[in-house]
Amino acid sequence: MKMNLVNPIIGNGFIAKNFLKIQNKLIKSKVILYAAGISDSKTIKKKEFTKEFSRIKFYISKLDKKKLFIYISSFTVFDPMRNKSPYIKNKIKIEKYLKRKNINYLIIRLPEVIGKRKNKKTLINFIFYKIKKGKRFDLWKNSLRNIVDINDCVKIVEKIIISKYIKKKSINLISKHFYSVEEIVKIIETKLKKKANYDSVFFKKISFKKYKPYYIKDTYNKSLYLKNIIKRYY
Repeated sequence: MKMNLVNPIIGNGFIAKNFLKIQNKLIKSKVILYAAGISDSKTIKKKEFTKEFSRIKFYISKLDKKKLFIYISSFTVFDPMRNKSPYIKNKIKIEKYLKRKNINYLIIRLPEVIGKRKNKKTLINFIFYKIKKGKRFDLWKNSLRNIVDINDCVKIVEKIIISKYIKKKSINLISKHFYSVEEIVKIIETKLKKKANYDSVFFKKISFKKYKPYYIKDTYNKSLYLKNIIKRYY
């Protein structure tokens, strides 16, 4: 396995590509940003998780101790309805591993990140596609989602690295607003001018109030923020 000592961004997916906008600032600030991972969050193949964990250990073993290692994780680690999946369990395992190592690390947990991406398995893409095509789907009653524009994610990380390091910490880079899936569906219905066709599936309501958010926008209209994101990318 070869380590790219020039590019400060590890990964070539949606998140990594968007952080290319600030790669020069990452280099200047001596930051390595790990945004690689398993593309299919539904996979249960053990070899995929073993490979991912081995890759993390390799990069840490080669890490310059003067550099800050940023690991892009998921806010889903706190969601009891979803954190039992092998994909999220592996994220938790990696987080624990980084905390044990004698390195300068920063764990950034992202929620549902919206931007230009073709993956139909993401929440917004899934709902948008189903409504647009008039296909029936299950709507998860009481399920809450935190949604952030990818551009806001990049801006926040940029703000962090150009000010001063937040070392050996975990940040929940989330909005202060949580949306019910029903709210998301209604906004997309308005955008498409088309009614959704769904069956309601009820879940136990979960509160995320105890998890401290880290965000730039101290105040903004909840509904307007999501509407603007849908308008921008769909």
